[in-house]
Amino acid sequence: MPDDNERKDPFEGRTMHRLPGMHLITACNGGMPLREALAAFYFMMLHDRVPHNCLITENIQHIDRCTPAGPTMLPVLGAMVSTGLALKEWAYLDPDDAFVFLTMATASIEHVQRWIAEGSHEPYSLPHLGGSIVVRPDWAVEYFGNPDDEQRHDDRQYVLGLMQRVKEGQRT
Repeated sequence: MPDDNERKDPFEGRTMHRLPGMHLITACNGGMPLREALAAFYFMMLHDRVPHNCLITENIQHIDRCTPAGPTMLPVLGAMVSTGLALKEWAYLDPDDAFVFLTMATASIEHVQRWIAEGSHEPYSLPHLGGSIVVRPDWAVEYFGNPDDEQRHDDRQYVLGLMQRVKEGQRT
């Protein structure tokens, strides 16, 4: 059995349940499913605020023991170390703890698609590469209409009123 100080990977011996968190552009270029990438991103962003069986605490203690200047440098490097470990922790996180983040990612994707279909959000465009990335389907225009259509008038007026209040509040 290797000495605790020789242990290279703090997650060694654990079962990997999913891909680790990674930079979103790398995830996209590598073909990582959007749901998985967003869930890992949400986990990293909310790590300290969501109760879960945290694997980072014991790994921070391992780094503290193995690094000669551990007690001195850990407060300085703490944020960097914990962020990197949170991205990796996502891969080993218990499925029960990961469920909330996967649900959040699924809901985010569905809502963005619905907003585009309902015409409440214009898809992003890359003019230098030929235009819209996503095109609102014709059936969606017929089915949902647009925010300024008669059937959505009341909701639209409510939202416009709130937007106006926010705009006025920013001026004062």
